[in-house]
Amino acid sequence: MTTISAGTFCLNPLELDYPIIEIIHNMLNFATQVIVVDAGSTDGTVEKLKKIDARVEVYYSPWPRKFKRWSPTNQTEAVQRNKVLEKCKGDWVFFFDADEIIHENYHSIIKQYVCDVRYDMYDIPMIHLYRCKRDNKIEICRKVLGHTGIKSRPMLYRNHKGLYYGQLRRSSPCMHEELIGEGKSRNRAKRILQVYSPTEDEINVLHYGQCRWGKCVAKSLNLWGARYTQQDVFNKFDETKDLLPDLGYPLFLDSHPQSIEGWIVDHTKERL
Repeated sequence: MTTISAGTFCLNPLELDYPIIEIIHNMLNFATQVIVVDAGSTDGTVEKLKKIDARVEVYYSPWPRKFKRWSPTNQTEAVQRNKVLEKCKGDWVFFFDADEIIHENYHSIIKQYVCDVRYDMYDIPMIHLYRCKRDNKIEICRKVLGHTGIKSRPMLYRNHKGLYYGQLRRSSPCMHEELIGEGKSRNRAKRILQVYSPTEDEINVLHYGQCRWGKCVAKSLNLWGARYTQQDVFNKFDETKDLLPDLGYPLFLDSHPQSIEGWIVDHTKERL
């Protein structure tokens, strides 16, 4: 039987309002192993993860230095991602972030993909969602990407192919694209493997990062070295005022994955 290891890394994801518990419940529908490399969470994440299922393995790996994504000396993210890969024992790796989930309608597609001998990697389309206030209601909208933004990611790939994550560079399209091949040159993994790029209708990943509470989005942006207008002052954060602006993007009318439905209901209520 072909096996799949799903993996991610985190630091205090519950405090930062990531639906990591709901997402891992979803991953267990197709993964034979789930790896979480934790950098030292103090918000109860580790304790909750260990209670989910015996297939969920949690490992400790502190961040080697301050996490500043665009610093020229930053290797933190690559180090953590490679720690995850070291623990993945499956034939395939499904690498996800703690705000990304695949609808259960596509789980059977993933199982078909890993049995297809023609391909080594799948570059999966992403649908970005965010919360805004429209007609006096908090709604989940689908963000329309222009020339910038992550439109797809090589999330599913064969294990044991000498792949690893390299240090992020400013010239990188996005941090997730730094999956590279073994050797002296920085060959992108997609250049040296047989890659299939499905259409969005065939399979997609839902990104809920900007559906989180605004205060938590601000905290995580600061943690990652990005500048936010609130900076580190969150005591008087007004959730209703700090929602992302309504840009007229279409509402997300498809169904949400079952494991995250309760989380979505909570996040579309007014919080005063």
